[in-house]
Amino acid sequence: MQGSKIQFSPAEMSLMNDASVILTKNSVLQKVKELFIGMQQEMQEAAGMYPGHAAFAIPPKISRGENYLGLPYLILDYPRIFRREDSFAIRSMFWWGRYFSSTLHLAGSFREQALERLAGSYPLLAEKGYFISIHQDPWLHQYDADVYTPVSDLDIQAFRKQCGMHGHVKTGLTWPLTDIPKAREEMMKSWKFLLDCSLA
Repeated sequence: MQGSKIQFSPAEMSLMNDASVILTKNSVLQKVKELFIGMQQEMQEAAGMYPGHAAFAIPPKISRGENYLGLPYLILDYPRIFRREDSFAIRSMFWWGRYFSSTLHLAGSFREQALERLAGSYPLLAEKGYFISIHQDPWLHQYDADVYTPVSDLDIQAFRKQCGMHGHVKTGLTWPLTDIPKAREEMMKSWKFLLDCSLA
């Protein structure tokens, strides 16, 4: 049986014949990786303020992927504890065509340990424009309205309830891709702030 004839649009034909598109993409991703390597080093130095803490027992990791909702991405996880029940991670993410983000992910015993400290950080989280995940799936990273809501839209009681609703809590911020030096600075500030919100 003859397969259906595949048709390419003029835009698709133009793109597949332009090698510079992929070469430029690879250059961008390499530069973002270098940015994350610098952040990783700064994070490891800052982790020295918490000697022996379990959160830093596993070294940071930079990962690259090609298809989160169809788009390439890079992530830097540190801390990065992912167990069956217990998770503690701060994920810095570059998502092609979308934004940079910094997200705290707590589950299981780590969430329990941090709950009061998180509740105490509620005023600052709201003031600084942080979002909190309202979705039951902890592995959604897009800051869409059905996944995240502004902390400032919740009062403290609703915030506490949301922190325990799905057995995990995720809170974070995004920055546009248009100002990378500022985004790097803000991601580092967020990383340190989220540690303060979650580590006793």
